[in-house]
Amino acid sequence: MCDWSSADRQTYDAMLQPLSSVEITQQGDQVTTERQCFFPPEAAVSEYDRVEIDGITYEVNGRPGREQGAGPLAALSHLNVLLREVTG
Repeated sequence: MCDWSSADRQTYDAMLQPLSSVEITQQGDQVTTERQCFFPPEAAVSEYDRVEIDGITYEVNGRPGREQGAGPLAALSHLNVLLREVTG
């Protein structure tokens, strides 16, 4: 179990998009929620990090992907991060 009490915190402007939410009711309720988050390309987020958005803490699910735009599309470059929250 990781000790996140002394972790460095960074703040980025990002866009959050819902992907899915599944509830399993066998042997107690468990809800798994998945989101996709688009960070600026310079964001320092790895597959070992956690992300807090509006007071909800998500685990990074897999390796983030750097998407590079070219020419006039360079402004669309971003870091694509899949997030997962499991409750219950």
